Amino acid sequence: MLEELSKEIKAQLYDRAKSPLFGGFIIAWLGWNLRAILVLFSELKYAEKIIAWEAIYPSSTIWLLNAIVFPLLSAVLFILVYPHPARWIFGYWYSQHKKLKAIQQKIEDETPLTQAEAIVLRRTAVEDQVAAQKRMTELAAQNREIEERNTALLGSMAELERDRDDARNLIVTLEEKLQAMKSQPEAATQEDLSTMLQGTYSEPTADSFPLAPKNDRPKPNSLEGLLSSINDEVKHQLVLRLPMAEDRRVMAVFLAIVAAGGAYLTVSNIVSLTDANRVDVQYGWDKLLKAGAIQEIGGSQFELTELAQDLAVQLDLTNSLPILKKAKQ
Repeated sequence: MLEELSKEIKAQLYDRAKSPLFGGFIIAWLGWNLRAILVLFSELKYAEKIIAWEAIYPSSTIWLLNAIVFPLLSAVLFILVYPHPARWIFGYWYSQHKKLKAIQQKIEDETPLTQAEAIVLRRTAVEDQVAAQKRMTELAAQNREIEERNTALLGSMAELERDRDDARNLIVTLEEKLQAMKSQPEAATQEDLSTMLQGTYSEPTADSFPLAPKNDRPKPNSLEGLLSSINDEVKHQLVLRLPMAEDRRVMAVFLAIVAAGGAYLTVSNIVSLTDANRVDVQYGWDKLLKAGAIQEIGGSQFELTELAQDLAVQLDLTNSLPILKKAKQ
């Protein structure tokens, strides 16, 4: 209670001290009653101080004038009159200051540089020019490197286009031969089939599916089944863009995440959807997370990063892979 009262009194005194009228009144009061203040703090005896005060204030009217009326009038007069000459004086002083600045600037402009200052200025200019030239050379080298990369990428794209056209032509040729064989089934022999398919098909071996049991054809939703659903060219491009996918387990887990929708997934989801070994899935998962291909989205769930999503779309994995869905409970 007392602390709050003390804070309130201090706040009131602070507000009044900031008031121009209150401050002017205090100063004027000290001026009009200076003799009385000197008597109050003098070394005179108490009775002598009373006599001196009665001499200063012989009547209550004089005391009222000196204590209230004259200080108040002085404060009001100061507040009303002082701003006008102060404003004029400030404007005059500022204009003179501007003239002095202009004269100083003119003198500095007309004063020639000393030999030492000229040498320093010339050296600074040369150093700046050398630094700028060096920066331009670095930028030119970077531009050349970027152009070389673009040229290499364009060459790779052209090569891929040619491979795609060759594959399409081969498919068309095979379809025409199959159509011809269907129209003349009696002319189709085993030798014709072997000749037609020569160089286009190779029997898978057990080593082709190290993630699946030997002598067992991989299921479409298994990790090996997902690997078998994309061709070698897509695998090659995936390894180029995602180097850790050179490990078949990492590539298989990446394909499983894409086939499962690419978001709101956990290791347990992939294990359940693919019937895979949890150690293999966890290994591939950790590699993808470390490489920045997947990221956590909260609740211990993960999703493909934007770069990984772009890679999946560019390689058309969303259409090449079978869709993995959770079984209904």
